[in-house]
Amino acid sequence: MSLGFRRAPLERQDRSAMFFRFEEAWNIREASVEEVWNALAHGELWPLWWKGVWLEAERLAPGHEPTVGDRGRAKVRGFLPYEFNFNVEAVELRPGRLIAVKAIGHLNGRWTATVSPTKEGTRVDILWEVTVNHSTPRLFAPILRPILALNHRWTMPRGERGLTKFLADRRVQG
Repeated sequence: MSLGFRRAPLERQDRSAMFFRFEEAWNIREASVEEVWNALAHGELWPLWWKGVWLEAERLAPGHEPTVGDRGRAKVRGFLPYEFNFNVEAVELRPGRLIAVKAIGHLNGRWTATVSPTKEGTRVDILWEVTVNHSTPRLFAPILRPILALNHRWTMPRGERGLTKFLADRRVQG
């Protein structure tokens, strides 16, 4: 017996339930704008300092210095039992000022970091506008939406602490 309605296929459903806009600010003490920008612009280093969140990051572009158009591959997770795989492409780089990448895969969107000097070190203003495109979380979108947001908020302080420690250790070593 039909109730007179039919659920649209997943690819045709409204994706807004899985769209997120996160705005954060990190304060990286005793680090220069150049140090912070370089660490952020080299995404292949992120697993070294954002431990337990950035599981893998691979640079797919030749060369060492970041340039617009560079591509990479990443695998990340939070406290939830999901891993998200996606590719990134640098779409805007202003050395010492701004990094913007687009993500395509389980996470689709744009991530932007703007760095600026402070009395204590460097401030990083982060904007992450993203749609979750992973089949399992999408299936349970109404229930998981607040949990996915919490998952993101769990990861961010780990990034701030990890980057601060990574840069402090580099200064001591070198």
